[in-house]
Amino acid sequence: MGRINTSGCDMQHATVRQLIENNTVSMNFVSNNVADNPPQAVMQNAIIPTSPTSGITLLIPGVSSAEVPIYLNMYFSEVTELNSAQKRSFRLYKDNQPFSEPIIPPYGNALEVSFSNITASSSTTLILLATTDSTLRPLINAFEIFHKSDVLTEGTNSKDG
Repeated sequence: MGRINTSGCDMQHATVRQLIENNTVSMNFVSNNVADNPPQAVMQNAIIPTSPTSGITLLIPGVSSAEVPIYLNMYFSEVTELNSAQKRSFRLYKDNQPFSEPIIPPYGNALEVSFSNITASSSTTLILLATTDSTLRPLINAFEIFHKSDVLTEGTNSKDG
């Protein structure tokens, strides 16, 4: 699983629990119509940067300094009903380069955005940044990052019964 960098928050020394409690918005119902079927509770909450100019940095734990293939799933759902003057639109940037088309989370439904043919290393940066025509900050409900790693065990422990 990935982590979300808290550096874009106004809080100093924030814990992940504080980040979730203080920078989360929620809604009561989301129609979960995406293939990977994220939990309903996950889709009812989203993290939004507290600073209008901040993005959301996605951290990739456990990758080495060498490039490795990764698979990235991101889940989005607009958690507040927007008025006609509001627009939430953002892009994923990889290493400061635009990496996705604009993402516009649907209200009351889930949107899954996946990337299967990319590589990353410990120095790779993934960040969600608002588009120039957006009046609102980016948000994310959940994301998953999968990557191949070394074998964790040599198989079954001989002492297991």
